Amino acid sequence: MSRDVRRPVSECLASVDSEEGRKRVAQYLNSLPFPHYESAPDQPGLLVRVDEDGTRSLGRFVDGAFQLVQ
Repeated sequence: MSRDVRRPVSECLASVDSEEGRKRVAQYLNSLPFPHYESAPDQPGLLVRVDEDGTRSLGRFVDGAFQLVQ
């Protein structure tokens, strides 16, 4: 027996800016292949690249390639 998991769009949108919605986004992003990228705290314009082994590198994209910042 399958369970109907459909929800109205209005209900989904109402939960976006909530703890539940943020957890859903985090779970989805963590399910994507590595590397992952996140904004660098306190350093506007920079990103942190997180590799599968947990290595974190600070940098930015230049012409579509991630460039480390030292």
